Amino acid sequence: MDPETPPTGAALRAEELLDLVNGHPENVDASLPELAALLDATHDDGDDDALALTVCALGFAHDDRATALVPMTADPVADVRDWACFALGLQEADDPATRDALAVRLDDPHLDTRCEALRALAATGDVRALDALVLALSGPEPVTVTQLQLEAAAALADPSLVEPLEPLEPLERLARGWADDADEFTDAVDLALRRCRPEAATAAAAVEARLREVAVDARRRGVPHGELHGSWPSTRVVDVDGAGEPVAHQVPSRLWWVDDDPARAELSQLLGTSVLPGQPGDPPRATPGRSVTGR
Repeated sequence: MDPETPPTGAALRAEELLDLVNGHPENVDASLPELAALLDATHDDGDDDALALTVCALGFAHDDRATALVPMTADPVADVRDWACFALGLQEADDPATRDALAVRLDDPHLDTRCEALRALAATGDVRALDALVLALSGPEPVTVTQLQLEAAAALADPSLVEPLEPLEPLERLARGWADDADEFTDAVDLALRRCRPEAATAAAAVEARLREVAVDARRRGVPHGELHGSWPSTRVVDVDGAGEPVAHQVPSRLWWVDDDPARAELSQLLGTSVLPGQPGDPPRATPGRSVTGR
């Protein structure tokens, strides 16, 4: 899509719908029928610009229709494949069909598509993303590293990435040596290395152990709280009621987001007010709060 050319027709409407749903969940339900119709119409008409914008809007809608985006990852048009992988990443889609579709795109000839697929797949913890990233970072010199690859490395938080990432560290330090010249790439190198080093997993385990202690106390007192499932970096929080039953119609939230460094985590920021330990005999607190995580 040419950024210099204003969208018209279906592309213009797709852009308007994108603006409506991006950051505005209250508009999603009303916009979805038209987005679904646009997806069909633009794909049939071969309107590549409108199709790419529609695919992107569906990603921002965070709807459960990720299956509609999966075929778009194999579209003949590179921009459509790119936006489809981006949209699936936004939706944090983690079913086998989606992971397989993203894995196929790890060898896409279009760099942006390849990197968006890598980042989306890395967020699921799929080992195919790790293998692809190690291969990309360990290629013949000089290695060209993109921002998206660094974000994928941070998401995977795997110690096997430290060695291929470390050659980038002198460049990161050099950039920080120039006053006011640090950029997003510099910060991304730093974050990826901190999350991939073994110390991050150790720190995360300590924080999670404390949060599990808090959850045990909350269960004892019959307080609604969050139960941790899984482990760093993919730990999820499931909200449960005072009886210990999972709250209906919830999507388990992440404990650790891709820009979190557990070594710098503050326990007080991860604890919801409803699960703070009370004195023996205290009644369950009615304070609103989000279980063990404020996310």
